[in-house]
Amino acid sequence: MISPTEYNIMKTDRFDINHLTTDIDIKIIEEANNPQYPWLEIILEKDLPYIVREEIAKQYLTAGWNFVVHQTSEENGERAGLTSFVFCTDATYQEFFTAYRKSIENKKWYVVNRSGIYILENINENK
Repeated sequence: MISPTEYNIMKTDRFDINHLTTDIDIKIIEEANNPQYPWLEIILEKDLPYIVREEIAKQYLTAGWNFVVHQTSEENGERAGLTSFVFCTDATYQEFFTAYRKSIENKKWYVVNRSGIYILENINENK
């Protein structure tokens, strides 16, 4: 019988977390040369499962980012194949999320802060 832990390992085994974080780091360096907002959005051309995105988010929180937001394009009602990460250090959660929410319309976000609080935001619920 397969346990939930074994199932999660099977889901993540096909992804090299270190390689993915290296890809993200490269994009962060590229983005640092042209900052536009007090947050940083990185898009990977991969459809990453939630458990992999959470592991990546935890690593960046440990590295010092205050908030990490992640979402797949499919969760946003678009074609599958992209994963978005948003990193922020400059603002409080409310300021950051309010500003980011206004900048683009999204449906569902997973927000993680350094204290380990996971917040699911359904932005279009109030529309």
